[in-house]
Amino acid sequence: YAALYYQDGASQSERAYEPDNDFHQLALSGQYQMGNHFFNGRVLSNRATSSGSFNAFTATTTADGFEGDIETFQADGRWVGRMSRDLTLRANAEYRDRDDQSDRDVVMNGEKPQSTDRSHTKLGLAADYRLARGLKLVGGYDYLEQHRDSAEREQVDENTLYVKTVYRPAAAWQADAKLAYSTRDGSDWSRDDGYNGTGPSLRPFYLADRDRLELRADVSYQISDDLETTADLWWAKDEYKEGDIGRSEGEDYGYDLGLNYRLSERTDGHVFLNQQWISSSQNHANSDAPTWNPYYTDIADSVTTVGLGVSHKTESDIELGLDYSYSYGKGETNASAGVDYGDNRSEQHRVELYSTYPLSESQSLRWDLRYESFKGDDFLLSGEQASMGDLDDDYNAYFTSVSWQYKF
Repeated sequence: YAALYYQDGASQSERAYEPDNDFHQLALSGQYQMGNHFFNGRVLSNRATSSGSFNAFTATTTADGFEGDIETFQADGRWVGRMSRDLTLRANAEYRDRDDQSDRDVVMNGEKPQSTDRSHTKLGLAADYRLARGLKLVGGYDYLEQHRDSAEREQVDENTLYVKTVYRPAAAWQADAKLAYSTRDGSDWSRDDGYNGTGPSLRPFYLADRDRLELRADVSYQISDDLETTADLWWAKDEYKEGDIGRSEGEDYGYDLGLNYRLSERTDGHVFLNQQWISSSQNHANSDAPTWNPYYTDIADSVTTVGLGVSHKTESDIELGLDYSYSYGKGETNASAGVDYGDNRSEQHRVELYSTYPLSESQSLRWDLRYESFKGDDFLLSGEQASMGDLDDDYNAYFTSVSWQYKF
């Protein structure tokens, strides 16, 4: 639609035209090798602007329009050093800053826009050590620090330790396994719950203190020159330190199965199956309060995805490809008392066509065309049919792009 229509308090039909949006990005990257040491890095500068008129909303705003301006700066680098035949050291760092310079004076619906400034810092250290031919042991440490000026928690820190084995024998199969432990903490909560100044019951789970244990493994087997199978499995367990009110624990596990096959010298295909289960428990009443009965909900979500694809390279090295996938999701919520929640379900179909056309040895063009159909049923919206109509997601989406690639 060229414009959005709405009814204001006086039941007069008004409209607001879409804003003018622009996005610009400048990127600089490079790499350098000195003996057994390798360096690469990148600097990105982004700017997004939005200019829109509010003339139609004079009853709810204090300005004629809104000027949005967000600038993002990002820098990252990586170093790899081979210290000996068996030992390799790695280090990486990344910094990103988002500066929201949008209009702060305009009042919309009685409130001024809040700043969405945020930044994060990432650091990583790792060591690879070859134990035997085809067997390597990897150990490392990752650090993540996030700042959100307008969030309930301004700073969140996360530390992760991991160990990984990589097995690459001179055979038709290979395997990896990884064990990781992470802990998340940081600043105190700043949200006011109206009683004692802080609201631990209102903390978002993605910002809460948490300990996480994760195990992942993947195996591949080359059945023949034209057929390969792959399998990935993972399991993770979350424990929340302040779980008396709010999320107390969570679990995530699943698997990926894939089959890659060569139909001919220039044609390849693949099929895959993915299943994932996510569960969590959340407490809604303080068990230490003598007059409250502990109240909690258990949530269990599952997603199954199947897909297939084929790609063909012509004699002139033009690559053509087709991918299709179907996903089915289900969500169950069980409460300890009082409410009987229904199940939520979703279905998604996706088809993608792509082609790559080589211009020269170093340049190529790629064209993508994607279609997606999605339908979801939300139990909480089923009671709004009479007054507001069907609010469930049901849409078709189309996407296309042309990209140019240059290899130095």
